[in-house]
Amino acid sequence: MDDIKKKILTNLMDSHGALELFNMIHESSSSSESSEDEDDQDSQLMQRIDEYSEEDFKSQFRLNRSTVDFIVSNFAKSRYSTNSTPHGGRPRMECKKEIYVFLFYLGNTVTFKELGDIFGIQKSSAWFAVGRVSGWLVSIGDKYIKWPQREEVKENARKIVSLKKMPGVLGVINCTRVKTQCTTRDLFFPKKRKKNVDIFFQAVVDADRKFIDIDLSCADGKSKFQHSSRALRRSTLYRNAQDNYKGLFPYNTFLIGNSWCPNLNWLIPPFSNKMSTTECHIKFNRIHLSTQKIASDALGMLQKRFRRITKFTEQRLVKGAISIVASACILHNMCIIMNDSFEIDEVELESSSESQCAPEEEYPQNLDLEIDRRQLLFEYMSLRNKI
Repeated sequence: MDDIKKKILTNLMDSHGALELFNMIHESSSSSESSEDEDDQDSQLMQRIDEYSEEDFKSQFRLNRSTVDFIVSNFAKSRYSTNSTPHGGRPRMECKKEIYVFLFYLGNTVTFKELGDIFGIQKSSAWFAVGRVSGWLVSIGDKYIKWPQREEVKENARKIVSLKKMPGVLGVINCTRVKTQCTTRDLFFPKKRKKNVDIFFQAVVDADRKFIDIDLSCADGKSKFQHSSRALRRSTLYRNAQDNYKGLFPYNTFLIGNSWCPNLNWLIPPFSNKMSTTECHIKFNRIHLSTQKIASDALGMLQKRFRRITKFTEQRLVKGAISIVASACILHNMCIIMNDSFEIDEVELESSSESQCAPEEEYPQNLDLEIDRRQLLFEYMSLRNKI
């Protein structure tokens, strides 16, 4: 590749990202490119990646090598892999290379043209590889993003009260916007004026910072807080919680959320500034804010590991962008399960070692659901000298 393409990669990506990968892959193949066929170049590329140190491999693909090997082996068995769809003509990419292409795309903000140049494939091949892998991850998402059951609810609440001193919490709900290049034309409104549409990302996070529920919808031009409350009421979580509260929240557990959340029997926001008239209310809000940090940490980890979801440069289809964001959430949970950590300077994660030795907190079980849960929790924590 010539100097112009190198400059493009340098300007659009960080110094330890795609340019480094490009140099390591192509440094020995550029001089003999005319004499080697594409199969030899592909085998050399895969060999060089396999020779990466663990540190270099993770800096490029954002996951440990063992995690990637696990993903490759499962993807190869699926109907989405190229191995399961034989056809004539040029041979398709092997499964491992497709996974590498997808992970590099997810971990960086390169365009599909640049992605194809880096891996020696056509732009269309890179596009279809990303689509196939993200489609496969979404198809197995219910194995990794799932609502906790009864015993899991107990353990999760125990961890949160050990870390944050707030009893009865099943999870923390938060939201963010993902900026895309999608337009209203992709939403089947051809007569309306064309404008960009962002993705509204609502997530419920447990004590281990895993996503236990996600809801991805199209954000309108309203402010973040106006849309957050409206999107919550339109979500599947809201309907299920209203219809089957006891089944979804055993042991009278609940979620906590930000100030945009309504005060419900299963969802507790902080006290507003007008209601925070005493020192106890202020302390309650501080503990509440500290517990909310579990969700903000999880979203921060997701965005720093998979930088693609902070910037979609070419996706015009809402469905495709949503699929990529959902697949990033699935990989996030998969990494936590496999102890594949990712160091992030901007997100300070608190140690969970305290939860192994802290005593289990007892929380009143038989509650009258007509009572204001926030006020009941406030009074309970006041009596226990928590605030």
